[in-house]
Amino acid sequence: PGPLGVNFGGYRRLLIQESGDQSFYSGGNFRLTKRFSKTFSLDGFYTFSKAISDSDNFREGTALHFSPTNYELDHGLSDQDRRHNFSMNGVWRLPYGLQLSGIAHAGSGIRYSPSVGSDAMGIATSRAERPGAVGRNTYVGPSVFNLDSSLMRSFRIKEHQRIEMRADMFNSLNHFNV
Repeated sequence: PGPLGVNFGGYRRLLIQESGDQSFYSGGNFRLTKRFSKTFSLDGFYTFSKAISDSDNFREGTALHFSPTNYELDHGLSDQDRRHNFSMNGVWRLPYGLQLSGIAHAGSGIRYSPSVGSDAMGIATSRAERPGAVGRNTYVGPSVFNLDSSLMRSFRIKEHQRIEMRADMFNSLNHFNV
């Protein structure tokens, strides 16, 4: 007999997909805005969250269930789980029409599952599989950090007309993010 004790004739493997997965998200965020003077202000945002699911994207081969009869074996942290997210932006208006601004972002790393070669469970598949005793998305990649900065100079042409010259730098610290 095949899966679930049913005989499917000459077919060796039958792939059944359904949308019975569940996802849960819990989170809280905080915002702090402070204007220190007419020339300097900061905005800061922090989010603490947790995302749990049975599967993340049924269209990808990595989302196939460990056991098609027991989705609880795949219940774990979601691919989209980013435990900590922080961003801050600031603007500093300098004399002579200059303005310096920046955006900083730091966050938790990307979740992933370990996998071994192919057919770890002995079900004649060619995809990489998770070892049986290891949960889904139990490992976390390196955290991310990015700083973007900008220097701008504004020139007045007429009373209601201005022209701006900008220099923007993305990933200003040249930090490697995976």
